[in-house]
Amino acid sequence: MKKEILLPLLMGSDKDLPYAQSIKKLFDFANSSLVNINIIVDIRIASVHKCCEYFIKAVQEYEKNDNVLCYIGVAGKSNALAPTLDGLTTRPVISSPPYKVSSEVDIHSCISLPSGISPLLILGPDNTFLAVLKIIASQHPEIRKFIAFQQNENRQKLRILDITNKYYKTTCLKLDLVVDDTIKFIRSGKSRDLYVTDKDNELIIRASNRLSAFNRNICDIDYKGAVLTNITTWWFDKTAHIVPNHFIEHEGTTGIKVKKTTPFAIEFIVRGYLAGTSSTSIWTAYNNGERSYCGHTLSDNLVKNQKLDTPIVTPTTKGDVDELITSTELVERGTITQEQWNMCEKYALQLFNFGEKLMREKGLILVDTKYEFGLDENNNIILIDEIHTPDSSRYWIKHSYRSKLETNEEPESIDKDIIRKYLNKNGGENAVIPDDLLKLVSQRYQQLNEIITGTTL
Repeated sequence: MKKEILLPLLMGSDKDLPYAQSIKKLFDFANSSLVNINIIVDIRIASVHKCCEYFIKAVQEYEKNDNVLCYIGVAGKSNALAPTLDGLTTRPVISSPPYKVSSEVDIHSCISLPSGISPLLILGPDNTFLAVLKIIASQHPEIRKFIAFQQNENRQKLRILDITNKYYKTTCLKLDLVVDDTIKFIRSGKSRDLYVTDKDNELIIRASNRLSAFNRNICDIDYKGAVLTNITTWWFDKTAHIVPNHFIEHEGTTGIKVKKTTPFAIEFIVRGYLAGTSSTSIWTAYNNGERSYCGHTLSDNLVKNQKLDTPIVTPTTKGDVDELITSTELVERGTITQEQWNMCEKYALQLFNFGEKLMREKGLILVDTKYEFGLDENNNIILIDEIHTPDSSRYWIKHSYRSKLETNEEPESIDKDIIRKYLNKNGGENAVIPDDLLKLVSQRYQQLNEIITGTTL
């Protein structure tokens, strides 16, 4: 059973209630993360000016409770609440007036105090929340871990904000793969071009600047090919301990030399959230009333962009039009054996869980992604194509996700979903994409590259 800590929050009037509730909301969030402690915020109106006797009686009742470790006083004009409270208790008192520029003069009443009266003046719900946690942590060390977590969240937020406000290159990067007698072009895909070399067991994949949506090429994004190549090879290195991959070496900034494999005609899509905008997305299916999706049963009463209880693998076929399908149907068709499916599913979930954890440490949420696998010359399953790029994955900014979810807003994204959303709002796939949006997406790709890899192009 959790240890209960009572946190009295005394207000001067009902006008202070919205501010008080914003403080309480932060503690409600903390309680959902703390294992052994539950902080109960007790909000009361107890004006010193209008009913001092009632105020003193309320404090006397709190003073009998050993689970009260400190107090919060919320009052504005002529703030006598926190100083009076401080004179009635030996426990710490935090004075947190609802600060506005127009009431700057009123702050003087919070700092011009008589001798022997020492409430802590702290402005803002977030800092008030943090100050209380640090007071509680003096008796309950578990709280320190949560404080450290919150401080790390702040560092991640600042890093993301810093990177997303940087200036990035806006001129087109030359695609630097030289085609000669040893390198011959085979074909183009949605976003990549394929070449053969003079060695039978090797291929070269060049990532282009083409951006696809709705199963066709929509536009070109400057630096996109270089970003995809840099992010993919970074992830290939980071995940080689989970599953071998086909990467051999770089070929310029946009190409990679890889081992030739026999690919499975399947995209192994791992979804961690109820999200998506396309006709085949899990949210579209769920919003249309479906509760069975690619062999997985979804519960009722879920909301858009909510985190799923556990990530799920939802395969699609590879072709001109992606087809949602179950693993059972794939095995029955002979597309893959049951043993191969089991191994690919295991690899996909391990890759996603590893990537999701690493991205959280960098201030991002890996929402969903697709993996592709193939068989090498020894019939071993290896990872191919790309991994965790903004083309194959959906990324959200972590620090704003919770507030966006609570207000039914779309999370801040940093992937090609920006283009999809624009097209959906402006007439579909044939809409003309403005130049400023193309530049924004190019910046987002470059920003994501720096967040993930720590390098710039």
